[in-house]
Amino acid sequence: MAYFGSVTTNRTQLTDTDHDGMTDYAEFNRRYRSDQPCSRFYFTGETIQSNRLVQMQWTVVTNRLYQVNASSNLLSWRPVTDWLQASNNPTMNYTVTTSGSGSHFYRVQVRP
Repeated sequence: MAYFGSVTTNRTQLTDTDHDGMTDYAEFNRRYRSDQPCSRFYFTGETIQSNRLVQMQWTVVTNRLYQVNASSNLLSWRPVTDWLQASNNPTMNYTVTTSGSGSHFYRVQVRP
């Protein structure tokens, strides 16, 4: 009601009102604005650096917490950072060392 002015029955979990690639349902759960395309969470880039370093960058919302997790199998995840506080910058980045062999997968969790 606060963002759209009315409730309609044609919205589903797959509705993407602002056409930003993130559903209204996902934005609601993350407390983003589903009527503003600039409020979605997404990776803005990754850079493979020398010495097996990878820098990740993503969008943030002020006063939210973000945590980078790692996995070798996409089933079990472990935190590689503490919860990081977002500031007034529109993006946040983290550089991780990809030591060892095998695949390395990373994700970022968001907490209000």
